[in-house]
Amino acid sequence: MDSKLNLLLNLEENIFHLVQKRCYNKESLKRSELDTKALMKELNINSKIEVNKNYLLSGINTKLDINEKIVEMYGEKFGYELIDLDILNLIIKYISTCGKILQIEIHDLYGVRALDYQPKQTVKYLESEYIINKYRKGYGFGVSPETLTTFKNIFLNIVIPFANYYLLSIYRV
Repeated sequence: MDSKLNLLLNLEENIFHLVQKRCYNKESLKRSELDTKALMKELNINSKIEVNKNYLLSGINTKLDINEKIVEMYGEKFGYELIDLDILNLIIKYISTCGKILQIEIHDLYGVRALDYQPKQTVKYLESEYIINKYRKGYGFGVSPETLTTFKNIFLNIVIPFANYYLLSIYRV
């Protein structure tokens, strides 16, 4: 179980670093466009990859029944870029790992279930105060406020609600 909790922390860090890279890329958009044109010329590609919902859904590695809803919500909040495929894969892996932790806990309790179950009882990282307190303003040198805001929004609006929904659907069965 400890290895799964460490995996969650590692996934959280990786999501943070990809969000930081995404925000940095937005700041240097002109340079990115030049790099893209040079790469397309080097690879002899005539058309640019269209990053949309279907493209992202086809690139997700872990299949959950809520993948489409997650991708839709992510697109509504942040739009779609190529790096979002990696971010979405990590988000879905995070949610899937939370589900595995719950299944281990249910197995350890021999199927005895509480009437007032809350997912934050199983995974303490699914509490909104955890994210808000851990990633405060002035989190670290070189971390822009936009990165912190985007990361908090991803966790508070996508990861925590969908993880809670997924864990409750497992717990009900």
